[in-house]
Amino acid sequence: MNFLKSLGVIFSFLFLLPTDKTFAAILENGKYRITSSIDGVSRLHIDKSNKNGGNLCIRKPADCLSQLFDIEKKDGYYGIKCEASNKMIDVSGASTKVGANIQQYTPNDTDAQNWVIIKWEDGTYSLISACNGFVMDVASGSNKEGTNVRCWELNGTKAQKFYFEKVQ
Repeated sequence: MNFLKSLGVIFSFLFLLPTDKTFAAILENGKYRITSSIDGVSRLHIDKSNKNGGNLCIRKPADCLSQLFDIEKKDGYYGIKCEASNKMIDVSGASTKVGANIQQYTPNDTDAQNWVIIKWEDGTYSLISACNGFVMDVASGSNKEGTNVRCWELNGTKAQKFYFEKVQ
């Protein structure tokens, strides 16, 4: 996907975004723990971390590679790789449907593995899929252990906002 298409993904949602957003979110390349703003504790986690299709969900903090992600910006997008498997965070089947599942998959340089990241004034970030324009969302805004993470229409709730903690 090229830079102009990336801008199209962002600007197609411009009218939906609250006024406290910053488009030019710049995260340094590196390793991060990603925490949901729902409770400020639950982290993104890959279940079945060694397999394609390993599901992205939230879990209590643990000192494990399934909760550590390597973020790299390339060609205007961010790629997010699970340290436990070296697989990319991926929209399952490059689905363009609301509710599409987010999983991990072998790196394949497709838009299903490309993310636009926007930063909010409160210090949180939202991730927009390049393949469908939907936002990474913790299902039903729940902080229950193992809650699924999926693609959803932007609504600006805490279910769609995350903190990024850089790990040395």
